[in-house]
Amino acid sequence: SHRRRFAALNSSQNGLAAPQKELLPPEHVRKILADHGDMSSKRYSADKRVYLGALKYVPHAVFKLLENMPMPWENVRTVPVLYHVTGAISFVNEVPKVIEPVYLAQWGSAWVMMRREKRDRRHFKRMRFPPFDDEEPVLDYADHILDVEPPEPIRMEFGNEEDGMEDDEEDGLENVERFVASWLYEHKPLSEPVDYDEFEESDSEDDDSEDGSRRVSRRNNELAGFRVPGGRYTNGPSYRTWRLPTPVMSCLYRLAGPLVSSHLL
Repeated sequence: SHRRRFAALNSSQNGLAAPQKELLPPEHVRKILADHGDMSSKRYSADKRVYLGALKYVPHAVFKLLENMPMPWENVRTVPVLYHVTGAISFVNEVPKVIEPVYLAQWGSAWVMMRREKRDRRHFKRMRFPPFDDEEPVLDYADHILDVEPPEPIRMEFGNEEDGMEDDEEDGLENVERFVASWLYEHKPLSEPVDYDEFEESDSEDDDSEDGSRRVSRRNNELAGFRVPGGRYTNGPSYRTWRLPTPVMSCLYRLAGPLVSSHLL
């Protein structure tokens, strides 16, 4: 089988690992694909067989492209690309990993914002399908799409100014909500340790009075309820293991309310 041949090939190399290749800038891949856009030239006649052989991998390339597409709360996502030297095919070389409660909260808040957008119809546009004609050539990414400013991401704004006027808090948010809002819409939330000092300094810089120091002290005491040693809630970007405190899980499930069954709330 293919697995046995691969194992035999690795064992025949006397345990020597393949050298790691340096990451190249994206312009390098774009130039290769642009140069091989027109295969009618004689200089690429030897590569036609390679292009025909790469056709069977096109479904997997499309799958990896859809798997790593930006989420509604992201305007741009940068991913590594694995490409063939002839420009025959390229793959997105990344497997997206998520924390399930965080992912549900992201989509729950995005669902609410998209419902509001569809109701208000301020930026709502209908798209004509198919977008391109059969005889229309493929648009070049560098010429037509690269310089276009991406639209604003769909993100829920946390806090209420009216509540903030009545309460001691500036934005009417609880500390756990403010803590979750600080990393909820990041590309890989909680993959790095949380810096609690930065979170506390942003609160202490606002007010140096006695009431302000009392408010900061109360916030720090409440922050201790979901503080973990080292600020590490996950093992890293792989998210193989993660552990979120109960107040954080409660906030995430409130955000995921539109998508989660009522018996789970």
